[in-house]
Amino acid sequence: VSGQGTVVIHSSISETSLILSSHRVDAAEWYAAIETERAASARPSPSRLFGREPLPWDILDGPPLSLEWHIDRLDYRSLTAESVEIRAGLKDRRIQLFKSAGSVAGGRLKARFQADGAVFPPKLALAVRGDSIDAGRLFTALGITGTVDGGRTDLRIRLNGRGDSLHAIMAGLEGSTLMVTDTARIRKVRAEMLVVDLLGALLPTSRGKDTDMRTDAVTCWTFSSGSITTMG
Repeated sequence: VSGQGTVVIHSSISETSLILSSHRVDAAEWYAAIETERAASARPSPSRLFGREPLPWDILDGPPLSLEWHIDRLDYRSLTAESVEIRAGLKDRRIQLFKSAGSVAGGRLKARFQADGAVFPPKLALAVRGDSIDAGRLFTALGITGTVDGGRTDLRIRLNGRGDSLHAIMAGLEGSTLMVTDTARIRKVRAEMLVVDLLGALLPTSRGKDTDMRTDAVTCWTFSSGSITTMG
């Protein structure tokens, strides 16, 4: 990592600005280190998919921060993203994060995340746009192998939520997800996996040991007050 940083102090408040560049970053190493630290400090909790424990909103209390980071190559397991741009800003308990990748899983990806901790309950918003992403390659990179083959996918996600915990956010989630994909194969050899069951339920498919999605399948999920409606 190379770059430059600026710190400006106004009275008792400091503002930090960073402009960084990297040739290659291995995200898997960073993720493993974070998970190790999280496991060491984890407390026993009920087995809920979305916990009621408060999220760490106090991280928004930090001094103002501006970050621009260009990464030529970002690796995560077998997935490689090229020409990655990351921009982040933190000020007045509000954070914005924007990420774009010129090439990922054979396609392009842009994502924007916003969190507003200046109001209660806090507000979050997520917008994602993916074009021509190879679903099979993406699943493989996430460690889910032998499940999905092919499937060039265009993806649009717009979600909004409010709450101080994952449970509260998911209970009031609003927005929609649109996915347009060409022919893909969902293999039933690992049908015990939750992700395969979800794909089989949410995507328009035929039956059989191996399931072929119909060409140019269009699937839309609509979220309203935590409920999901599927059309496809």
